[in-house]
Amino acid sequence: MTVVTGPPAGGKSTHIQENAQPGDVVVDFDALANALGAADPHDAPYDIKSVTFAARDAVIDRVLKGVSVDAWIIHTTPTPERMAQYKEAGAVFVEVDPGMDVVLAQAAADNRPEWTEQTIRDWYQAREGADDAMKSKSLEVQKRFTVAKLATADEDDTPGSFTAHVSAFGVLDYQGEIVDKGAYLNSIKKFGEGEKILLYWSHDYGDIKSLIGELTAIEETDEHLKIAGQLDVEDNDVAAKVYSHLLKGRLKEFSVGGMVDDWAIEGDDAESAFHIKALDLWEVSVCFKGANPETELLSVKSRALKELPPKPLDVEDVQHDTPPVGVLSKTTRALLGLLQLT
Repeated sequence: MTVVTGPPAGGKSTHIQENAQPGDVVVDFDALANALGAADPHDAPYDIKSVTFAARDAVIDRVLKGVSVDAWIIHTTPTPERMAQYKEAGAVFVEVDPGMDVVLAQAAADNRPEWTEQTIRDWYQAREGADDAMKSKSLEVQKRFTVAKLATADEDDTPGSFTAHVSAFGVLDYQGEIVDKGAYLNSIKKFGEGEKILLYWSHDYGDIKSLIGELTAIEETDEHLKIAGQLDVEDNDVAAKVYSHLLKGRLKEFSVGGMVDDWAIEGDDAESAFHIKALDLWEVSVCFKGANPETELLSVKSRALKELPPKPLDVEDVQHDTPPVGVLSKTTRALLGLLQLT
């Protein structure tokens, strides 16, 4: 087994083409992305990219169990856990690194996406050990904004109000993504300046009735994005139904929608996962099942339940022509696919 590492556009695939023999197993992310439908494997839509990461991990896991032929694995930046697995399996490591200037020139000649240059520079920066600088930058960002104080049951008994954890930090969700602490700080700042963050039923932007309320407070804790919300229970039937099901414990998961402003593919917390570094939060949705298993309803006020007896949610109430939409990235065409995260 040979693990080929190095910066993007460094020549890893070329090295394998020149050295692998017919019949060898080759694990190449770009080739997998092509096979899974990407027109340009270097700029695959989000959904294809996410599926490709999962497929690559599955293939690597199978190779680690043993194959009867030589195996070649391209892995730009293996995590410590994966490196340990490679070493235990007796892998040979080859780093293909012609130097940053050469790599940048090769990326430009190949017409790689705009974000590739920064990814290349990040690879070299990480290799040179810029940990202290990155930690300082992280602390500066996390300290920059104050957050709104959340209402409690004692302070606010408004019908339709609730508090919830709607996003968990450092947790690999069902879509292969990790939201990093600090990702919502700019949204919190804008909220404090008066910008509204809306509440929806299941990301259903196609039905005006699915706009069921707005946030009244928001903060980042050590582990979660915590919100307080107010549902429009008095003048919106969908909001009243959602409120009823929250009270009864039938609905208790949440999902967020917005635009990814900054992201990175890292391996510190999970194998080759998308880390959401900054997200412009548009809305929070109550939903049947969120992408992150660690969202949870914390409290919901019940004073108005008898005044507003909603009917159960029927299937026809939640059908819509527009598919649910979560986060849309503007930083790179690689994330232009629609996605939903929690």
